Parts: sequence; structure tokens; C-alpha cells
Amino acid sequence: MVWKIRLEKPAEKAIAKLDYQTQKQIKNYLRNEVLLLDNPRFKGKGLTGKKKGLWRYRVNKYRIICRIENDILTILVLQIAKRDVVYDD
Repeated sequence: MVWKIRLEKPAEKAIAKLDYQTQKQIKNYLRNEVLLLDNPRFKGKGLTGKKKGLWRYRVNKYRIICRIENDILTILVLQIAKRDVVYDD
């Protein structure tokens, strides 16, 4: 299976605000760790509560919140933020 990654506007803005090294780590993680999997649920963790149905990946202090869309083989990145902020809603 060939998965694609799409970033929503809030995720694009969040990653643009990060320092170059952190941007590179997050992009490399998504490209080299998640996209190469047959099923992106082999990594990361499913969320519960208000964010039930979403998936999260961890890169250092940052969390990448995604919706995995099986029907179109897309990982939709909704939010990127530090742990203490990302789960607030």
C-alpha cells in the first residue's frame, strides 16, 4: 500500500513556526517511519476521550495528531504541538 501524508492548515502553520532542526525531525519521522509502513497504526497510539478516533505520533517533545483515512490511504495531519498544549481542547 502507498500512503500519502496531507497537512491541514493549522499543522502547516505549527510546523513553520518550529526551528529548522525540529521541522526536519518531524518530517523525517513521517517520511521514514510512518509512510513506509503497510499500516500506519503499527506506530503511534490511538487517542481516547474527546479525540477518540484520532492517532498520535511522538517526536521528542512534540505530538503529531492525525486522522488516518483508510479509504483514500491518507494520513491527515491535524495538529503539531508540544505535549502540554496538544491535548487541550
